[in-house]
Amino acid sequence: TNKKMPTFKDMHEKWFEWKKPQWKNGKHVHQNMRDPKELIYPYIGNKLINEITSDDIADALNPVLSRTYRTGEKLRGKISAIFDFALDRRFVKFNPTPKITSSLFFQGAKKESIPQGFFKVDMISELFTLLEPRNTTVSLATIFALSTVKRVEEVCAMQWSEVDLDKKQWFIQPDRTKNGRGHLCPLSDIAMGVIDVMSKQRTNKYVFPYKDRHLDLNAPCKQIKRIIEGRESEFKALESIKVPTAHGIRHTFKTWCNQKGVPQDHSEYQLNHYKHTIAEVYNHYDFFEERKKLSDDWNRFLKCEN
Repeated sequence: TNKKMPTFKDMHEKWFEWKKPQWKNGKHVHQNMRDPKELIYPYIGNKLINEITSDDIADALNPVLSRTYRTGEKLRGKISAIFDFALDRRFVKFNPTPKITSSLFFQGAKKESIPQGFFKVDMISELFTLLEPRNTTVSLATIFALSTVKRVEEVCAMQWSEVDLDKKQWFIQPDRTKNGRGHLCPLSDIAMGVIDVMSKQRTNKYVFPYKDRHLDLNAPCKQIKRIIEGRESEFKALESIKVPTAHGIRHTFKTWCNQKGVPQDHSEYQLNHYKHTIAEVYNHYDFFEERKKLSDDWNRFLKCEN
């Protein structure tokens, strides 16, 4: 055949356009584009469709399955449908999507999910101190995640077009957030310092680039693992079951807020958590000014200034 072999990204887009008229619900349209794009592209988006193995798919799905099993199940279904679509068009000879019962997958399906490992509140400034001298893209991205308490995937795939340097704020588009709602994040002095360094080595549309794309989503977790190696028990909160990771920064921030008596609305909005009550549907106030002060207080805590 003379057909040009598509990547997973190409195939997903073709499948999406083919399938789109069948979805009556706008939320389904949004999710079927967003979920593979945000959760699977970083792993296999640029791989040719006929070169993707079951192991590749498992590597991409396992982090999702371990965090939110139901989301992982749905995402597996989407991937399988994309490969069936490719199979019908003779781009692949079989569908490599593994079954959910396979040993490749997270086995805690029916158990209560265990949250990501998190830090002792009084060790979080030590983490910042260890990260600060390492002036690499990975370290700077990890510091940025620590400063803004945003999700690792939101930080790693952050784009320059989302940043307003004059107003010192970052707007995360709805298709990049977990709850599908745009989020305005204040940028503290630490975050602005990172932005300043990265602006001097700008190579593409991403704030934290790696070659022609963005930083790998697992990079901050690996960086923290290296930094605390041998000292895990010092950093791990007593209530934490697992060793702390980059994902655990948000949990630690919430604990700190509770200890400081920060109003729930301020910390929840800073973490971009919404309860979707009827009252909140009509409440568009996002506590931005209050969150700006909260962000500054958190960053002073990181620098041991309070």
